[in-house]
Amino acid sequence: MSDKNNPSQLTQSIEQPQKNKEQPPKKGKGLIIGLSIGGGCFVLVIILAVVAYFTLRHLTNKTNQTLINIQAWGETLDGDTYNEPITTVPTANEEIRSETKGKTGQVISNETVDLKVNSFEKISLPTTSPLENYEFYKINLTIKNNTSAEQQISLLDFTVNNSSSEEFSHIIPLEEEVGDLLESVISIPPEEEITGSIIFEIKEKTKKPKLIFDDNMNTKLIIEL
Repeated sequence: MSDKNNPSQLTQSIEQPQKNKEQPPKKGKGLIIGLSIGGGCFVLVIILAVVAYFTLRHLTNKTNQTLINIQAWGETLDGDTYNEPITTVPTANEEIRSETKGKTGQVISNETVDLKVNSFEKISLPTTSPLENYEFYKINLTIKNNTSAEQQISLLDFTVNNSSSEEFSHIIPLEEEVGDLLESVISIPPEEEITGSIIFEIKEKTKKPKLIFDDNMNTKLIIEL
């Protein structure tokens, strides 16, 4: 008998395509789709992380620069980095001290003394040697008290300066090395004078040395040597 006349076979032929249509998708294909979605999300997270990193770095640099600017501004207010010249105006209680200048052999005066440099000469001392690149010089001078009261004169008030305003102080050698050495503190009665010498240790080849007498109270006396 022919298959066409068999009802059961006809029913199976009709139901077979329907069963094929109802089969679920294969697991392998779903896994591939899932991995694709997951990979895309991962790449997106990486991109967002990189963008966030550079944004944060930019903001940090900007903040640090702002802090530096604030600090510099604060230092400017404090006067530490302010380079504009400042003019000092004396107050009512401040007195502008003057200077009197002269040369060796001339007498110059201030409110308390008359000062004269008699001689300026290089010397050597028998038992004392100068520092390296320095030399000993003896300045013989006469100091007169031109007031009606006794005056105390300190040798610390005398210095020698060169053309670069470098300052040299006196030394105190042994008495037997310099016979006419002045004492460290001199007492001069009214209207009287005293003559003696001061020893200075001065750098070699010093140009345009000057003797300066400054007691921080009266007119400064400056004598070219």
